[in-house]
Amino acid sequence: LAAAVGLLAALLCAVPPLARATGTSCAAIWRGPVDGPPKPPGWRVRGAVALLGLTLAGLLAAWTGMPVAVLAFLLIAGLTAAGFAFLGRGLARVARHVAHGRRAVVRLAVANLGRPGAPTVPVAVALGIGLTLLVAVGVIGRSAAQHVEATLPAETPSLVLLNIPPQDGGRLSERLTALPGVARIETVPFLHARISRVNGAAIAEADAPRSVAWAVRGDRGLSWRDRPAATDRIVAGTWWPAGYAGPPLASLDAQVARRLGLAVGDTVTLALAGGPVTATVANLRRIDWTRLGLDFPILLSPFAEPPPHSLVAAVWSAPDAVPAVEAAAAQAVPQAPAVRVAEVLDTFGATVRSVRRLLDGLSAVALGAAGVVLLGAVADSARRRLHEMAILHALGAGRRAMVRAVVLEFVLLGAAVATVAVPLGWLGGAAVIAGLAEDAPLPGAAIPLAAFLGAVAAMAAAGAALVACLPRKDVMRHLHSGGLSA
Repeated sequence: LAAAVGLLAALLCAVPPLARATGTSCAAIWRGPVDGPPKPPGWRVRGAVALLGLTLAGLLAAWTGMPVAVLAFLLIAGLTAAGFAFLGRGLARVARHVAHGRRAVVRLAVANLGRPGAPTVPVAVALGIGLTLLVAVGVIGRSAAQHVEATLPAETPSLVLLNIPPQDGGRLSERLTALPGVARIETVPFLHARISRVNGAAIAEADAPRSVAWAVRGDRGLSWRDRPAATDRIVAGTWWPAGYAGPPLASLDAQVARRLGLAVGDTVTLALAGGPVTATVANLRRIDWTRLGLDFPILLSPFAEPPPHSLVAAVWSAPDAVPAVEAAAAQAVPQAPAVRVAEVLDTFGATVRSVRRLLDGLSAVALGAAGVVLLGAVADSARRRLHEMAILHALGAGRRAMVRAVVLEFVLLGAAVATVAVPLGWLGGAAVIAGLAEDAPLPGAAIPLAAFLGAVAAMAAAGAALVACLPRKDVMRHLHSGGLSA
């Protein structure tokens, strides 16, 4: 399946240039490069591109099982590419209007951006997408790393105790609170349940998306409480009154509820050990799962007679007090296993670093594609550049002026694209981080500044490399061979 996706993507990118190549006559190739803009593709080419695009989108949707996410990704990618194409055309149009009445080097550099057949648009699209992705990945990776290494250790509990008998909860809390180094203890009821019905319909008929399968497939842990916790952020509805003793009410994770089509006032049926319980959705909460706290996708209002359950305790303590807490808990409640959250954080951090390396690889691929487009543009314009340099030499301009004109042209294009791509990438990365963790820190100006300067420097190097590929002897040969009359 992966090979089919790769083949379709390659065909989608290859059909337009192959169509242009087959539509170019041998006589036109013999006469030399044509500086006019390429002809727009015919209806057959457009139809083939549309068919390949739809087939690729359908295959990706079927492969991932998340058609909405695939459609959103393709829509964002298409809009981004169209935006940078519009930027490239705008740069070319502006260049044609402002190239007059300036110094020769500046006039030539600006005019080359707007000349017919200039690679301004394809370079702007490729460089813009690659740079946007690079900055977004950098922001996400740096923020996630800071969140795991700095924020979470200060907020997450040191130890979590499971399967505590309810009758032992108070005694255990008193014993652990008396230990030195223990800051606080939070104990909540816990039991396993399964969502069996949503608004009266069996969950198997609800067609739950794969992104929330973890919440509806099999048993999930749930709890109940009288009052909301300090970290509970209610985004819809209201919490039940203090001391509520009416029909069961539920507080759901807002993301899970939205993807299941649930809203305040709907009903959800839970299969408990003591029998099914149907609760009305009273409110929706936004949960930051990266905090690794005692959060549950489903919270119920207090039961008049609680079903069979156990307790879960979270202990916040100094790192050097963890062994003493473990020993005291094992002595008080031997059947309650203890989980060190520091070990979970280490595993979580390793996962974040692996994902960051994967995203860095994807951004490198995107930048590599931009580099290929840039190299193609350089190679395509080599003969025209040779002709321009011969003209400048005949007019008395030195090679240094020629180098400055070409480098300035590439620097102007790189700076213009980076001015849009870098803020766009930063905003995209910040939006992703805000959706995953509300309080995750955002990096400063180091990543955007490095990306901007790197893009400008790379474009300047590409311009210098283009001139270096045209040695003086080739310019002189072109000048003496009557190339100026071409």
